Amino acid sequence: MSVFRDIAGFEYKKILKRRGTVIAVIISVLLSAFSVFGTIIGSVYVDGEPVMSKYEDMKTEREYARRLSGRTIDGELISEAARECAKVDMSDRRYILSEEFQKYSAVYYIAHSVYSCDFKSFRSLTEEQAAQLYEVRQQNIEAYVKSSSMNDASKQAVLEMNARVTIPFEYQYTEGYARFLTIMYTTGIVALLVIAVVFAPLFSGEYTSGADSLILSSRHGRGLLAGAKLFVMLTFSAGYAILVTLISYAECMLMWGADGAQAPIQLTDPNSFYPMTMAQAAAAHSVSIFGACLMTGAITAFLSSRIKTPFGTIIIMWVIIIAPMMINVSERIWWVYKLFCLLPSNMTMISYVLDFIQFELFGQSIPPYIFMPVFAVITATVFSAAACRDFSRKQAI
Repeated sequence: MSVFRDIAGFEYKKILKRRGTVIAVIISVLLSAFSVFGTIIGSVYVDGEPVMSKYEDMKTEREYARRLSGRTIDGELISEAARECAKVDMSDRRYILSEEFQKYSAVYYIAHSVYSCDFKSFRSLTEEQAAQLYEVRQQNIEAYVKSSSMNDASKQAVLEMNARVTIPFEYQYTEGYARFLTIMYTTGIVALLVIAVVFAPLFSGEYTSGADSLILSSRHGRGLLAGAKLFVMLTFSAGYAILVTLISYAECMLMWGADGAQAPIQLTDPNSFYPMTMAQAAAAHSVSIFGACLMTGAITAFLSSRIKTPFGTIIIMWVIIIAPMMINVSERIWWVYKLFCLLPSNMTMISYVLDFIQFELFGQSIPPYIFMPVFAVITATVFSAAACRDFSRKQAI
């Protein structure tokens, strides 16, 4: 055990002393910070003219949203919001800065998502229409379920989950968590790219340096070194995923506030059927990104064991990570769409983690936020074992 610990420690030192590792980690942390604080830099423009800073706009929006916190989102509140917004002069493009609009913008967003109405239509909602918010929401979900390519078991599972959603919703300010769910996509993608760069030389670095022949003749070359390398890869990937997640979380809570942890996810996605709070959604998202990082590290290690140069591994991994961001796959072809969802970069996007389409296995319906991290861990295990085997075989040649 002490020998394994010494070898693993040596491998960690090699990685941490590598200039590319240090630069990649520093850049990723800076990008994470910029993705949070960059959103409040600059000004809000109307007709090409700056009207207020984004920071002041954020504070104003937060103040109005917190005033609404605790109110039930029902026909009475929606009618009140519609009446007040009807006072806004839409001929003046600065109406988005008016007290009426900013005070009820959160209510408008929910109505817009459920009724598919624009601001002009929202202003003319009748009391009868406003009272039908949850009926229309239920109709939206049922219509989507009926038209989806899911099997009957998954359709029933979706409707049962939706039945557990507490209605009517109680409004709470949730911008800190909403921003975290959005920003973690960028943070996650950067983390995957960094892991690919860090571990591309994991095995191929031994080939290019000629050290593989020395390792073959060493006492612990075949088994312990390969195991130590994979141990370092998995623990570094896990630790790095936790680090960037905590940094992004702390930044978002510091900037926008930690309000709304127990608020329903439906405040940010009114048509969502998941009976989750914002904190639970953030945790599910973080676990999925954690799994994606492990899977990326393992696939990188596998390619490194088979490709003689780190550069080739980096190119392949970056294509695997970046290409899905430029591709759309139809939900109609169910199995292709769900395989697409299992690519590492898609595991970092909350819309896939809490996707409407469920995974189906042996006749069972499994929510994506459960299936994705489990699949990632299994895949990481398989690719790690394959990398260990391939490296050992190459040494014997």
